[in-house]
Amino acid sequence: MRRAAVLTFINTISGRYRWWDEFPAMIGEGLRRAGVEHVTFRRDYDPSSLEPPEARHVTPEGSLGNLRWLRDNVRPVANHFEQVIFHTHGHYQPVLLGQEVWRHRRARWFWTEHRIADGSRFDSLKKTARALGQRFRLLPDRLFGVSEAGAARLKQQFRESSVQCIRTGVRLLPAAARRDLPPLPRRALFVGRLIPEKGVWPLLRGMALLRDRGVDVTLSLVGPGEPKEL
Repeated sequence: MRRAAVLTFINTISGRYRWWDEFPAMIGEGLRRAGVEHVTFRRDYDPSSLEPPEARHVTPEGSLGNLRWLRDNVRPVANHFEQVIFHTHGHYQPVLLGQEVWRHRRARWFWTEHRIADGSRFDSLKKTARALGQRFRLLPDRLFGVSEAGAARLKQQFRESSVQCIRTGVRLLPAAARRDLPPLPRRALFVGRLIPEKGVWPLLRGMALLRDRGVDVTLSLVGPGEPKEL
C-alpha cells in the first residue's frame, strides 16, 4: 500500500480550458516531489486532453451524489493509499464523499470554493446541521474560500474555525501605500472568459456609469469570447 495521495475532483472537462489542465498538473508535480500521489477525477475528457487514457477518471455530473458510483470508482483508488485527502472544487450538494472519508478512517475532505451563494433566512439552521456533519466527518473538515468574500460566505455556512481564505490573482497594495498614489487616471483589468457567469456585463455597465460621470477610467479585457457581443 502506498503512503499518501490527494484525490482532486474538478467539475471541468479536460482539454477544454488550458488553465484547468495545467493548474492540476503543476499541483501534481509539487505533491509528487513531496512523495504524495495526485489523482484527478474530471467531469469528462475532450479529444484534445493531454491526460493519457490510463490516468483518466471520468466523473459525470451527479456522480459524487451517487453512493454506488463512489463505491465502484472512488473507493478502489483510495484503498491503495494509507492516507488520503479528498479535494473537491466546483461541486455542489448533494456530494456524498463523507461516506468514503468515514470508511477510509485515515482520510480528510478539503473543499475549495470560488462561487458565492446567496444567503437565506435558514442560514443559521443549516449552519448548525452542517457543523454537526463536519463533526461526524460527513462534510468537509477544511474549507477554503478563493477570495475574502468567498471565505466570509463559507463562515456563514460552516463552522467558522474550519474556513480559511486563499487569494488568487493580483494582491493589491495596502491602504497605507495607496494613499500616496495619484487618484486619476485609473485603469482596471479583467482576466477571464467573457461570459455572463464571470460578471463581465455588470462590470461593463459600471464602467459606463463612471465614464458618464466624467471619471477618467479605462478597462482592459483579457480572455476568450465573442467580440461582437461587446
